[in-house]
Amino acid sequence: MTELVSVVMSVYNADVYHLKRSIDSILGQTYSNLEFIIINDGADADCIKYIESVGDSRIKLIHNAHNIGLAASLNKGIEIAQGKYIARMDADDYSLPERISEQVKYMEEHENVDVLSCISLDIMNGKICGGIGGAYSKFDNEDIRIELSLAPKTFPHPAVMFRTEFLKLHKLKYDEKFMRAQDYDMWARCSLYGTLDSLQEPLLLYDKGDDISDRPSEKQVYYSNLTKLKCLKRLLPDATGNQQELYIHMRDMDMTGNVADNLLLVRELVNANKRLRVYDRHKYSSIIYFWWGRKMMYPENRLYLGGFLRHPLFIIHVICAYIERFPRHLLQKRYEKKMLYKFQKDVQVRIGEKLA
Repeated sequence: MTELVSVVMSVYNADVYHLKRSIDSILGQTYSNLEFIIINDGADADCIKYIESVGDSRIKLIHNAHNIGLAASLNKGIEIAQGKYIARMDADDYSLPERISEQVKYMEEHENVDVLSCISLDIMNGKICGGIGGAYSKFDNEDIRIELSLAPKTFPHPAVMFRTEFLKLHKLKYDEKFMRAQDYDMWARCSLYGTLDSLQEPLLLYDKGDDISDRPSEKQVYYSNLTKLKCLKRLLPDATGNQQELYIHMRDMDMTGNVADNLLLVRELVNANKRLRVYDRHKYSSIIYFWWGRKMMYPENRLYLGGFLRHPLFIIHVICAYIERFPRHLLQKRYEKKMLYKFQKDVQVRIGEKLA
């Protein structure tokens, strides 16, 4: 495997300790044919001094005249990338030594794959702390496309590798208006044109810092909702304000709005997809109805059951979807726990001293 890989990383408010750990993890990859594009987006002097002191010819340090944000910085890196593949990296995370090699190998063997992630494990204070991302018990690109249209749970951003030709062919860049959730918007648009996949090996450690909460910030929620609305308008370009609000909360367990309006929106979405064929017809309706089944079974929504029961055809759709998809849902949850248990100790033992 001799294909050049461009690793793109933006540095803004990183500290030298985490930056050094991140850079070392890329330069120490078993796959050495790399160019490491580091965008200085207003990093402090100590960080820049360290980068300049590394002395590895594979590093290309690009200085922004002023802080332009993550999306614009990544676009600059993508624009100048010379590699067949572009790998993302963040200034506070850690790539395991085999990450690039394993991802390149997989993409060389699977020419239909355009965006490839891997399993990531959360770390805090140098210890793996229990979170897992990118684990899929049975990967189905169409399922991921549909789930992306409803919720932002997908791939860890710094774990992804792109096929450069794919990005340039479809003129895919990060939306520079997005101050947060740039990755979710990017994955949703990539899913319209190509195939997304995920290696079921832990190849990235995601540093949570001191943040013990999994709750997204208000900005994260705001920009994630913008992406959801983009997805909605592919099916219902003239969606009303009320429909937009209901769609944003479709995957939430809490009920938003009244039952009749929600059920009408579901029917309109399913019918629009049958007509426009944006997604697989059966899978789209199955996933939509499945999540409504989950919502109906949520204890806080029992007051709404009477409204649901007045729509027997809807109930039949929900039951059919639940029978089809609930075993897969359980399998996915068990798979995540299994992967976390399987890899947690092994990875900690292998590289624990490098995280200390």
